[in-house]
Amino acid sequence: MKIKFWGVRGSFAATTEEFSKYGGNTSCVEIIEGQTQIILDAGTGIRNLGKKNPLRQQKVYHILLSHYHLDHISGLPFFRPIHQKNITLNLYGPSSPQQTIITLFSKEFFPVAFRSLAAKVRFHPLSLKKFHIGPFTITSIPINHPNPTLGYFIETHQHRIAYLTDHEPIRQFRHLRQSPDTYEASLLHLLKGTDLLIQDAQFTDANYPAHRGWGHTSWSDAIRLAEKVGVKKLIFFHHDPDQTDQSLDRETKKFPEIHLAKEGETLCL
Repeated sequence: MKIKFWGVRGSFAATTEEFSKYGGNTSCVEIIEGQTQIILDAGTGIRNLGKKNPLRQQKVYHILLSHYHLDHISGLPFFRPIHQKNITLNLYGPSSPQQTIITLFSKEFFPVAFRSLAAKVRFHPLSLKKFHIGPFTITSIPINHPNPTLGYFIETHQHRIAYLTDHEPIRQFRHLRQSPDTYEASLLHLLKGTDLLIQDAQFTDANYPAHRGWGHTSWSDAIRLAEKVGVKKLIFFHHDPDQTDQSLDRETKKFPEIHLAKEGETLCL
């Protein structure tokens, strides 16, 4: 299994030189097993994925959206395959992806209307659901963030990946109606046996108190979650757009056990 990070920044793209080491594009992760590809989120990083896609002959794409905040969907109008004939894009997401994505292509935001797209777009609304894409078994669950947001657990016969971008510990701030005990039990159960956790860690411990309730995790809380279930590899993701390369490097010295996602980085399991 191959995992490539096309966008690792949260909230807003960061484009100046001081963000070049970790990258400035917003959320987009590609996972490939054999000849099957899935894409996690469609932030600005998906534009480069569409230009340099290694599976150039593919006709079907599967894009799993965690939620519909702009940093997770704003790259979709610039994803080259959506403007090509004989292409099918399957868009998965919480609640009603169709309404939000059609609005994204309205004339107020983009010159090409949704009905004029060359590709065929299919919508798959999700909640608590298990489904299959090729060799992947995928489980989606609601996670603790403002507005409906999903975490994804992606399995093959050999490996298990968890994608938990944009979620806040429910005991810090409660966005969901679930009780904290029920929510945590469900999350920890699904995290057991995870080889790779791609984890929201937008705020440093020093910055988190001022942003409590924004729906993101502090570095220490992210580490505690991974340690509870013995995750084999923890990747910090969704870097704050105000965190320069220098500031991220400085914070990393406090937590030598973690790994920060970098745009363009490829991992193999």
